[in-house]
Amino acid sequence: MSGIVLIQYRFKKSDREIEQKLFTRVEESCDTKIKYINVWDKRLNWSKPNSFLKNTSALILGGSGDLYFDGDGRHKESKKIFDEAAMNAKSLISHVLDSDFPTLGICFGHQVLGSHIGTRIRHDKRQAKVGSHKINLTTRGKQDALFSEMPDSFHAQYGHSDSLSSIPNGATLLAKANNCKRAAYRYRNNVYGVQFHPELTMKDTEERMAARKYLTEEIDAAQELKSSPEASYLLERFINHYIK
Repeated sequence: MSGIVLIQYRFKKSDREIEQKLFTRVEESCDTKIKYINVWDKRLNWSKPNSFLKNTSALILGGSGDLYFDGDGRHKESKKIFDEAAMNAKSLISHVLDSDFPTLGICFGHQVLGSHIGTRIRHDKRQAKVGSHKINLTTRGKQDALFSEMPDSFHAQYGHSDSLSSIPNGATLLAKANNCKRAAYRYRNNVYGVQFHPELTMKDTEERMAARKYLTEEIDAAQELKSSPEASYLLERFINHYIK
């Protein structure tokens, strides 16, 4: 069985380990192994993505608590590591988009794909949020190979400040909400982006909010958390769809 590669955009080793632990649940439920790659790993030949995508069925681009496309000017200290990550992954992203390689971009990964396709990523206080939020499938989402078995509406776990300013050219909007206008999209046939975190449970979100003290003026975390099994199921569907 071919495996899954997950590109990690988390600068601290401890944060990468936490992310890996979260994904062990879907590894177990899908009976597969995920190969984790640090986007800052200097040992890899990033100019030749086929060298580390060999025997890989699908790619996941993970989230990030360190990198921001816009961030409203609040995160200038991350520019150096952002530029390095962008440079390393440039050939990889171009490859998956050009070849329609099965890919799932999660949160920051969703933004990375959108940016490469040509959409501007902006800090939008009206869409910035953490916690559990309800999203709705579009008509096209209800017909999509991955989303068609999802309910018309479901809750998902969020944690972001930047958002896509528009749906990427050539992409299909699959899900949206009042506070997340581009919650999910598909580019061509096999490249997906979701602004939410399907790897997170309600408990995970609660722990993250407590640890990072997300109660700020910009992001309203004062709302009731909700379970999100359907969003987690979407991650399983993506993996099972491409490895079996």
